[in-house]
Order: sequence, then C-alpha cells, then structure tokens
Amino acid sequence: METLTAKEYAGLRGCTVQYARKLIMEGKIKATEVFGAGGKNGLSYQILLADIEPALQRKYMRKLAKEQTAQEEKDTRGPVPVKLEDYTEDERAEIARWKDILGEWNKYRNDYRDDSGKKNMKEADDLYVVFLGNKYPDMKLLVPVKMLSFAIFRHPVSTAN
Repeated sequence: METLTAKEYAGLRGCTVQYARKLIMEGKIKATEVFGAGGKNGLSYQILLADIEPALQRKYMRKLAKEQTAQEEKDTRGPVPVKLEDYTEDERAEIARWKDILGEWNKYRNDYRDDSGKKNMKEADDLYVVFLGNKYPDMKLLVPVKMLSFAIFRHPVSTAN
C-alpha cells in the first residue's frame, strides 16, 4: 500500500504541512500516527493513497510517473565526464578552444556599443556569431552558439585532479 507523509500530502494539495496536520487531527483525512519517525515532537503521519481525494491520487500518480521517467532518462545517459582527464586529447583541445572563444566573446559583449552608444548584447552576440563563422569556417556549429555558450558557462569543466 502506497502511503504519503503529511508533507507530501501538503505538497500535492498546495497547502502548508501545518494545515495538513490540522485536517488529520480534525479527522478530515485518515492517517496513522508514527512515533520516532521525524515530524513534530517525533510524531509523523502516514496517509494511505487510497484515502485521499481521487484528483490528488491522479496528481500523485502523474508526479510519480514523471519522476520515474526522469530517473530512467538520467540512467540511460550514463556518466558524464566531469574532470578534464576524462576527455580525450582532441576533446580537451576543443574545450580549450571554446573557453578561449567564450572568454573573447564575453569581453566583446561587455565592450560593445551600438551606433547610438548604448550597450546592446543581442546585437553584440549576433555580430560575434558572424565573426565566428568567418574566423572558423570549418567549424560545424550544430548547436546554436549562444545556447552552447550559456551551457558551457553554467557547467564548467573541472580541471582539478
């Protein structure tokens, strides 16, 4: 039998844990008291999934299916190299090139001013993408370059041993 904690129930219902406990104490929700399992003063509650409203049951099942799908996708992707040593020599050279490109790009973005003298990052990005295409004509830019730059800045490669 599937059970929920008061906290999980509150999350499904969109209310506070305190309100969920109040509903339990008033007998509006059936629950079993569990001592020594955390909760307030060591008291927590287990609510049978079958005892909650059908709409919340469906919401719980959708949430569970979504989490399971996300976990399966994560499992199928396999480990992602996070240390520089985990990459091949060619991949390290590509990483170094992109770090240089992104560093120059970031400087260009910060220094760029449009014809009216205002900072215009979108225009700077568009011009820099054209520049990259001219400077590296053999480079295949399959991923939109702006998206790639943000991804690299958000997920830097660790150079620690």
